[in-house]
Amino acid sequence: QKALDIANLKMTDVVMDTYSGIGTISLLAAKRAKHVIAVETNSSAHQDAIFNQKMNQVKNIDFINEDVSFYMNRHQGMVDVLIMDPTREGASESFLKSVIKLSPKKIIYISCEPATQVRDLQLLKHKYKVDLVQAVDMFSQTVHVESITLLSLKTA
Repeated sequence: QKALDIANLKMTDVVMDTYSGIGTISLLAAKRAKHVIAVETNSSAHQDAIFNQKMNQVKNIDFINEDVSFYMNRHQGMVDVLIMDPTREGASESFLKSVIKLSPKKIIYISCEPATQVRDLQLLKHKYKVDLVQAVDMFSQTVHVESITLLSLKTA
């Protein structure tokens, strides 16, 4: 919820949710956006996402079961907001290059590992600026913290 608040989605926005899993963030984003494209490589999670879509009667989402980088590289059309929530290992270099090529206006980067998030931001900083970083303590009494970072495309 906090990530979507930070994204400040509009009903005219096209959102791409990468690493979308079972569609939790996608389903919530669909309530605030024109259209959501949710891309997940794991076929079991993809099937669960489609089930969740039907159960919640949400129509403005396309769930894609494909490698995220491959899909982004051949995607035609504008993406206003890209949401990424990679594993603890962070995003691959090929994924980040695909993000840069896609050039969404805004990126919401949700991370459970600040060190890999900082590493990934180094690759994005040439085309994007960091507007906000919000820590979220979802694991009380542990050293783990989620970090939500809002990035926006730099203007010329």
